[in-house]
Amino acid sequence: MLAMRGAGSGSGCSSAIACPGTSPSASLSPGHDSAGALHRVLQPSLPDLDLHEEYDVLRSLGEGCFARVLLAQHRATDSTVVLKAVHCELTPLKDFYREFHYAYRLSPHPNILKAYSVAFRAPQEQCLVFATEVAPLGDLMGLVRPGGLPESHVKRIGQQVASALHFMHTSGLVHRDVKPENILVWSSDCSLVKLCDFGCTRVIGELATRPRGAWSTGLPPELSDAVRNERVASKPAADCWALAVSLIVCLTGSPPWRAPAAIADPGYRAFRRWQKRRTAQVPHAFKRFTPRLLRMLKRMLEPQPEKRPAVTEVNKYLKDCWFLEGSKGPSPSSSAHAIFAGTPSTGPFGRAAPGLGPAPGLGAVACLPGLGVLGACPQCPPAPTSGPGDRPDPAKGRLRHILSSYGLETTVDQGTATRRIWDWVQSCELPPHDNSDGI
Repeated sequence: MLAMRGAGSGSGCSSAIACPGTSPSASLSPGHDSAGALHRVLQPSLPDLDLHEEYDVLRSLGEGCFARVLLAQHRATDSTVVLKAVHCELTPLKDFYREFHYAYRLSPHPNILKAYSVAFRAPQEQCLVFATEVAPLGDLMGLVRPGGLPESHVKRIGQQVASALHFMHTSGLVHRDVKPENILVWSSDCSLVKLCDFGCTRVIGELATRPRGAWSTGLPPELSDAVRNERVASKPAADCWALAVSLIVCLTGSPPWRAPAAIADPGYRAFRRWQKRRTAQVPHAFKRFTPRLLRMLKRMLEPQPEKRPAVTEVNKYLKDCWFLEGSKGPSPSSSAHAIFAGTPSTGPFGRAAPGLGPAPGLGAVACLPGLGVLGACPQCPPAPTSGPGDRPDPAKGRLRHILSSYGLETTVDQGTATRRIWDWVQSCELPPHDNSDGI
């Protein structure tokens, strides 16, 4: 029987949302788990229920391609829960069972979202539903502001998420989808955060394709380079990489690159040149970091998965300073710097930052790495002009930024394109061949 237990603070749901065909001996008991029980995914038959008869849906917390997340109140017990409704047509039944199974079995860890023993089918909505606890402050991405979070907050996040991932890895599982949106926050100082969303979780060594709708910035090279439908072995090293990228986003307020592609992405190309000691210049997104933090990131972002450390590597650097002296706050030269021209700024990844008002129009522009905004920001490099007396047009700079954010190349992007091509040519130069070994 799957019945809701502990779905509210101090009270439980007594409604019997039962799954016929399961006995109490086969019910989920997270407090007394074994490796065999953890990896043996149960598939009980799910009852058909009317979602709106059992629950009052308060509001929608989010919706993606494969699922909806709803804040709801159970009518029988007045307990508030979060319902994850997975679309039946887009998600195989075995994938739903696997996600619900791992979410419930891993619940005992203090830094993993608690899932309740509630699962049912909602025929009218064509969804498969299970229930979890409510995160009062939402996900971590909603807490990140331009310029990043305080160092102490990020250290707490890193320690707790690393603990949750280490618990999974020692249990023989890989999360495979670590990102700020899958880290939920309970307190504004990040003293309690929890890992969630186990739809991509796999057993260590299991062959699986690249996660659907994955965060391209946080994908390690072994997954980013995988072709469509290619099956890659699931390894804890993938979570180590994603955790490091998530910490960079929390520290700076923006991702260090779009995807780990050494040729296509200039941010990642600069990082790889520095990581391989081809240049002493620290990448633009890392300039505020201390040598100790740079050492940690260099190890955790190792392209070869077998050379990456365990996620607990973060704990070795918690007592060190992560920011250089005098650069604790948002840096005007960082990629998170925003120019306010009468309208609010957007948050990272281009969406409106919570609490900062609607997304800006033409009056607010963000400085991006390697892409100066003409006449908008004194910290940006001046754009080339056609004559000694010409001055850059601010309107043209704002238009260029807006079009570039949508991936549209225009004539005003020729200077940037030329610089990027020249950087790529320089990065492809081979060192002089030494024939002394053959003499």
